[in-house]
Amino acid sequence: MLQSIWNIQAQKQSGSSFSSDQIVFAIRGSKILPGGAPLSLLVSKVQTVQSLLYRTVELLAGVPFRTKGLPEKTIQDNCRPWIFQAVPGSYQFTIALESASQYEMFENNIFKTDTLTKKLMQIIRATASESDDVESLIPQEDYRKTFSRLARNLAPNGRTHDEIAIKSSADPLQIVLTPETRRIITHRIRQVETTLSNEDGIQIRGVLRAVDLNKDWLEISEKNTGKTIRIHKVGEIVDDVIGPMVNQNVIVSVVKYKLQRRFLDIDYDDDSED
Repeated sequence: MLQSIWNIQAQKQSGSSFSSDQIVFAIRGSKILPGGAPLSLLVSKVQTVQSLLYRTVELLAGVPFRTKGLPEKTIQDNCRPWIFQAVPGSYQFTIALESASQYEMFENNIFKTDTLTKKLMQIIRATASESDDVESLIPQEDYRKTFSRLARNLAPNGRTHDEIAIKSSADPLQIVLTPETRRIITHRIRQVETTLSNEDGIQIRGVLRAVDLNKDWLEISEKNTGKTIRIHKVGEIVDDVIGPMVNQNVIVSVVKYKLQRRFLDIDYDDDSED
């Protein structure tokens, strides 16, 4: 109760107005303490939540799909997420959306802050399940693929953390992400990509060392040999999905085409040691 009161006071002292529809994220696992968690894990999750928020704003506003860089300045200026400490218990944090100028964001008030929060919860729930609702909820294929990969990045790996619970007053149903969630999303992504390529992918494990989305390639240092491998046709993979993976252990699924290795999918390598 005290923590909740402090958060309300802090929000008032900021001089800004915040939406009442805030989102609470609770991270749980054997390596997670009440009020404490590895910094690298928290940075990764907060970055992913921010990316999900911006992508949801762009989807609702009908903004053309962004493949690189930050959202347009209008979106950044009008959608400003804040992070607050949540009530202790596992490790929890609250994302609050500053709402003072939301209604001026686009003409005709395309959306309100509570609509954004509800839409985000619906997107996470749909992409994290085996339901077909995701296609009706996110008709655009490029948006759908990016949301799937961001939701997978948010889901736990089962080593450093076992569960992420997400709740909001805008959506009465709590979402619980588990390692099984990651497997479901990965299966869906790779099923789609291998269908498009008409080939089964092969996997390469290593450390992501370089990315050039303008030239359409990425490079990894292969785990067993240390050899640098360049993978082409990265295509629609986007900055906010792949950026946090640089210098991390990853698994890249590729298909061979002539002398090239062509990209299908990329994910963190959860079987590698920290």
